[in-house]
Amino acid sequence: MKTRQGFVSNSSTSNFIVGFRRVPTTVEDMQRMLFGDAVYCTWDEDYLTIDVAKQVFEDLQGAVPLTEKEILEEINRGWFEGCKDSYIEDEYGTPEYKRKWAEREERNRQEAQKLYETRIKPYLEGRQFYCLIYGNERDPGLIAAIEHMDTFHNFIYLQVCQH
Repeated sequence: MKTRQGFVSNSSTSNFIVGFRRVPTTVEDMQRMLFGDAVYCTWDEDYLTIDVAKQVFEDLQGAVPLTEKEILEEINRGWFEGCKDSYIEDEYGTPEYKRKWAEREERNRQEAQKLYETRIKPYLEGRQFYCLIYGNERDPGLIAAIEHMDTFHNFIYLQVCQH
């Protein structure tokens, strides 16, 4: 589980674990897979679906399919559906804080395993899963829109937040 100490910005980044039945061969193929016949998609403004598809297609180039172990590791790296992000009131570094932190980490590891078992494992056969990373640290426009506008709704996927 990722922990930030010190300065924390208002930026966000998410890892998307996306399952492809087949890897797209062109940007236009990616566009059809993501959006069907739609020309525009919207988050805080309108974007051409071909621009989104081009970015996702480029990000997929050279990517290596994840193993089952790597998928679970990616889920455990951030915050996900079911993740307990509870505040620990004890002073940082004390034995009590460390004990509570370890308990929380174990609960989250178990939740990550459950999420993997229900949302990914049943769909492994016939799919290759890749990790694609998007966030407004990289680009406050198009990349942030890809992170926030449900870009991968036509796929089996998980979003794991890193902020």
